[in-house]
Amino acid sequence: MKSKEVIHATPPTSFKILVEQIPANKKLSEYLHVLIDLPELLLEYYQLVPTREQRVFINEIKYEKFGMVAWLAHLWFNRGRRIPNNLNNTSLLAYRADALLSDALLKLAEGTCESSDLLLNQWDLREFDKDLNNDDKPGWLWFLCELGKWYIRIEDSGLGLDLGIPELSNPIKMIGKVKILENAKDFIDLLEGIAPAEFTDSDQSNSDPWSSPQLLLLSEAQKIAKSDDDFVRDYWEPYLKLLRRWTNEARKNKYVQAKRIRSDGSTHSTGKHHRIPKGFA
Repeated sequence: MKSKEVIHATPPTSFKILVEQIPANKKLSEYLHVLIDLPELLLEYYQLVPTREQRVFINEIKYEKFGMVAWLAHLWFNRGRRIPNNLNNTSLLAYRADALLSDALLKLAEGTCESSDLLLNQWDLREFDKDLNNDDKPGWLWFLCELGKWYIRIEDSGLGLDLGIPELSNPIKMIGKVKILENAKDFIDLLEGIAPAEFTDSDQSNSDPWSSPQLLLLSEAQKIAKSDDDFVRDYWEPYLKLLRRWTNEARKNKYVQAKRIRSDGSTHSTGKHHRIPKGFA
């Protein structure tokens, strides 16, 4: 087995990040590859051939996830080294905040799993991956959270409905970017205890099923934070700080948009439309 694995990140131009093949890194790099390939895996699973218009839209939302994953690869496997020019000097820079928040979510999963076995009992992890050990479980939980975000993104965009994927075909009313961010701020207030109400099990049961892993993680982390000052300092506060920072930065970030595919194949966006780099597929 090779001691290094290469994660390729294109477009806009080619660069690579070497991944030292220790078990934890190997699992995380596998998860990143799945997040990049998810739309293609769905098309293959449902034996679908997208129309030209659907392909354009798939590539557009795929690029959003690609930007986050490219930065995560740097944060995890290239830490302390020079940032590749293709990350720092291109539109991919817009997704650095997404990666920092996702990295904080992984750390929160690690801290929560150290303090509680409840989350790990929510799923029979061995059913999904027989090679998982105790050190892998926070990474798997993080992966479930990110996978849920992908599914929600596809569902909210109308792409699942347009492709005819039953599990991702919930016809919902599109809301604008401003309303989305207002809802996010209200949710952060709930997590921080600023809002008069508390984050409860009913919030989970009324939510999109794809968000279940993340809501379970946040609910358990919030409970631990009420009695563990070290957990608050090391995991809870850093995550909430980045979550609020992401919400504030997203208001000014033209790449953070609420997009929806129309029945005629065209797309509607709440913000200035950005081009996908040429050659991306």
